[in-house]
Amino acid sequence: HNGIRLVELAGGSRSDITEICGFGRDLTYVPTLRAQIEQEFIGTRPAFKPIVTFVRPVLEVMVEVTARLSA
Repeated sequence: HNGIRLVELAGGSRSDITEICGFGRDLTYVPTLRAQIEQEFIGTRPAFKPIVTFVRPVLEVMVEVTARLSA
């Protein structure tokens, strides 16, 4: 929800989101994040890239949202 809200605050909409990258210590987060993406983006969905990397111990998953906004 936070990524979508930031895009909206920048003047865009969820349809402007082109990619979502998920970062986690292992790939166990992927089914949950993929289900959330499918729920938020009915119809066209942004590309999804799951990545295994260091994530701060206080977090389970980090998410990066990429959007294309026209000027």
